Amino acid sequence: MSLRLCILFKIYSVSFRQGHWNDDLLELQEEFKILLLNRFNKVIGIFAVSLGGIAGTVADPKLIFGCSLKAAASGIILAHNHPSGSLQPSQADMDLTKKLRDGGKLLDIQVLDHIIVPVKHIIDLLMKGSCSPLFHFLL
Repeated sequence: MSLRLCILFKIYSVSFRQGHWNDDLLELQEEFKILLLNRFNKVIGIFAVSLGGIAGTVADPKLIFGCSLKAAASGIILAHNHPSGSLQPSQADMDLTKKLRDGGKLLDIQVLDHIIVPVKHIIDLLMKGSCSPLFHFLL
């Protein structure tokens, strides 16, 4: 991830959480969304993939890549919340990220990151260590 994208995403992720996540549901239901990006890593849209229950939600690769293709996105950022407030990715989170990254390679759609949006912080899965700590723990 470029330094420019790190800086832009630091700024955007605060408004992303405030503008696209219902604070009343963050501790109740898991949601999965994608940020659609153009070739310059500019956000061209946000798509709500699913709204699940307390313990999980379905992130259907067909919906994710179908939406990405319709938007002519060159890249995507995956995002979901943990109603438990956990800051750690589950094994299912990591497996899904790998599956979608592999699928994205076939379609020339880069999966740039997978962030967890719990109640008070934003965490990234793929880029850990490549940006400043603010990128990992935005309040």
